[in-house]
Amino acid sequence: MAAVGAPDRSIGFNVHNDSPNLLTVGLSVLWSLRMPAPAPTGTGTFDHARLQPILDQLKTDGLATLSTNRGVLTSYIRMLEDVDPDELTRDESLAYWLNLYNAGALRLAAEAYDRNLATVLRIPGGFSKPFATVAGRSLSLDAIEH
Repeated sequence: MAAVGAPDRSIGFNVHNDSPNLLTVGLSVLWSLRMPAPAPTGTGTFDHARLQPILDQLKTDGLATLSTNRGVLTSYIRMLEDVDPDELTRDESLAYWLNLYNAGALRLAAEAYDRNLATVLRIPGGFSKPFATVAGRSLSLDAIEH
């Protein structure tokens, strides 16, 4: 383990460089231009209750709960993949995208916690790596955000 303030070379690069990678930012912008904007016109709803116990436990037990609930997060993401967000109401569609992003970010935080990393920014490609498929499109956290 590296001393406090010293670079952690165990993963092969200086992890103290948390600045954005310009290539990744550029690719994210180009990718987002390919993605059509959500167009919710439906009347459907989706029950996000499956995520709430994880959020509640996270408040009381901290990040360790993410590792033990990784399967629940994955299952929740798979449930979201089965939904067409354009068939939801406008408010439900917004909740859908926010919760899909949050579930992906929580899975990324679980990975950082398991690898004993101080931040998710130290996971190479963490935000650009696809983690869900919605309406036939593979999505990363960057793609959802932009």
